[in-house]
Amino acid sequence: MDRTETAIVFTKNLNIYLSNNNISQNELAKYVGVSNTTVNNWVKGYKTPRMDKVDKICDFLHISRGQLLEENIHNSNILSLSKEETVIIKKYRSLDERGKAAVNDTLNREYEFVRPKVQDDKVI
Repeated sequence: MDRTETAIVFTKNLNIYLSNNNISQNELAKYVGVSNTTVNNWVKGYKTPRMDKVDKICDFLHISRGQLLEENIHNSNILSLSKEETVIIKKYRSLDERGKAAVNDTLNREYEFVRPKVQDDKVI
């Protein structure tokens, strides 16, 4: 992928992550330490950030560079995790099969309470 293609993919993915996670350009600008205009230029595809800024963006969104810079066939379903969700997943992965089964059972029981409010794994 050449620089132009990477810039296009970056812009598309950045917009998706910001939108799906209800993050404003202003919030991202403050975290990364750049102006609102700079973030607006990234969002519109006029410019792309240096790699140190890409790393800060990824840290803020709790994603990897690859998730931000590479084409993803599931772009419409991109979801970044909160820090709490990331910790939960790391804990889950450290469990043995019995522990995972217990967590899955509990999650399934709790999910039944909200199922009428959920469609295609999205709260409605």
